[in-house]
Amino acid sequence: MTRGWVKNSYLRCFITVIGLLMLSMLLCSGAKAADISVNPSTIDLSFSFNQPKSTAYYEDYSTFTITNINPDPNVTVSGSIGSVSTDTVTITPDASSFSLAYGESTTITLHTVVSPEMAEGLETFTLDVGDESLTVSIDVIYFAEITAVSYTHLTLPTN
Repeated sequence: MTRGWVKNSYLRCFITVIGLLMLSMLLCSGAKAADISVNPSTIDLSFSFNQPKSTAYYEDYSTFTITNINPDPNVTVSGSIGSVSTDTVTITPDASSFSLAYGESTTITLHTVVSPEMAEGLETFTLDVGDESLTVSIDVIYFAEITAVSYTHLTLPTN
């Protein structure tokens, strides 16, 4: 038969071990170093709409680079690249995924199309790139055209 103080020591030892395991898991699961870098992390686009609203569709091509920055030379990183599709904006990458060996980079081209229905001003979109993100800011400016109108002054006869 085991004495009470022995049972109590086993329980204390068990609780201590569990506590240390949980603490070590918490400390080790902190901020994980990123496996990729996205450069630039922000793309700024500006569209000046100076055509009739019914005919204006504007587009732009821009690029960003994804680089495997994992320090382990045996690690290949891969992930998907998101896109944006709304009623007024589409942002489409030329590749939907990537796979990079140690130190490798790839350049991705974004095709951005903006509809004339997009409201004037700045709007920001976020694309997921693996575990990172890319911000695309689109600024739309509308220009009003002033047209001179001539008129003839008529004088009505008085009775």
